[in-house]
Amino acid sequence: MKGIDLLLQALARFTDEDWACIEAISIAGGGSLEREVRNGCAALQRQGRPVALFGFLDGERVEKLLAATDYLLIPSRSDSIPVVFSEAMRASCPVIATPVGDLPWLLETYKVGVLADEVSADALMRAMRRAMEQPPTHFAASMRNALELFALETHVDQLMTEARRMCGMNL
Repeated sequence: MKGIDLLLQALARFTDEDWACIEAISIAGGGSLEREVRNGCAALQRQGRPVALFGFLDGERVEKLLAATDYLLIPSRSDSIPVVFSEAMRASCPVIATPVGDLPWLLETYKVGVLADEVSADALMRAMRRAMEQPPTHFAASMRNALELFALETHVDQLMTEARRMCGMNL
């Protein structure tokens, strides 16, 4: 189980005051918990909460959604570095994540978002509340620095430099 259930539980625990700070929550993806996710989103929508559910998105739609997003939520229980994290870095979108895999190291090293204290709905809710206390622009300088980490051009240049050094050639 990836952790979408944790996100839905955290959102269900938000107060009216919390929701007043949220313009919209967009949930994308799919998988074995699709029925539970649909039911959880429908329950939030019946309460008047601004939650939108999408299925799987192609790369272009992910880019557009991230460009319009203040924070990307990664409620994972198991991912080391989810692909969506690198997509968020390329879109300069700070993240809110659970402390799994390499995410704690990445968030603490590069200062690109808010890390939950543990993998639980309550911890994720607290992390989201901490994020709502500061604008996403708080992470702008850090996001620019982290962008190089995920820029393909940087890695190609490094690979070519290393290949030249190892081969003693002018490639």
